[in-house]
Amino acid sequence: MKPLKVVVTDYIEPDLNWEAQEMAKRGLEFLTYQLKFAPNADVIAATRDADVVIVNMVPITPEIISAWERCRLVIRHGVGYDNVDVAALEKAGIALCYIPDYCAEEVAEQAIALVLACGRRLAASRRALDISSARGSWDFTETVPIYRMAGQTLGIIGCGRNGSLVYRKLKTFGRKLLICDP
Repeated sequence: MKPLKVVVTDYIEPDLNWEAQEMAKRGLEFLTYQLKFAPNADVIAATRDADVVIVNMVPITPEIISAWERCRLVIRHGVGYDNVDVAALEKAGIALCYIPDYCAEEVAEQAIALVLACGRRLAASRRALDISSARGSWDFTETVPIYRMAGQTLGIIGCGRNGSLVYRKLKTFGRKLLICDP
């Protein structure tokens, strides 16, 4: 009997050596590719006889799905699955899973960092510092006004996984928070 074949179509990590070692320990065939911008024919050639396909950004189209001979599971490595034709997978009887909480903390932290950077006008302050240092005289007029955050209002559009994390983390900053979520 052939070992279970797992194919990764594309990935953002520097390498998948650890994953390859773990698959080998379990007797699984594990192949990795970088097919993000490849034509469908290349994706089909790489995945045709896979039992499991792990995808990051490659579009998984009905053409690709209909060419699969053994696939029973598609794993979308990431939060959403916009690049996967769910209806075509359902029609073919292929299960789909994804990672809805992938990097939720990191996304919330980045959003907060950007809110703070905008609120404190960090880019303008850095630019003024560089110009002032080069000139030898201080001029920070382009950075004013900078308002304190306490008492300010911040709107969060979408309060799902990421938005609710942003809300919980920012509510201690003394801002009024407005939420718009369907």
